[in-house]
Amino acid sequence: YGSFACGRDIKGMHAARAARENAEFAGGVPEVNDYDDHEVHIQEHTAYLLSGRCPKEAEKNVCEHIKIHRQKSKEDANG
Repeated sequence: YGSFACGRDIKGMHAARAARENAEFAGGVPEVNDYDDHEVHIQEHTAYLLSGRCPKEAEKNVCEHIKIHRQKSKEDANG
């Protein structure tokens, strides 16, 4: 059967999930999962902040979420 990821754009799936999270920031800080590609999520959320589409009231939540991704990415790198 091959791997589940075979033929799938995993980075694209992470980017799409991050885009869905961008729509949730007005209501809080979405959960960061261990299986997230943290670098892809950081890029997508940062692009959202820079796009001018992020409401002012959501900026704090986006920044907190990015901070968590950075922490988890650092943990992953340190083993």
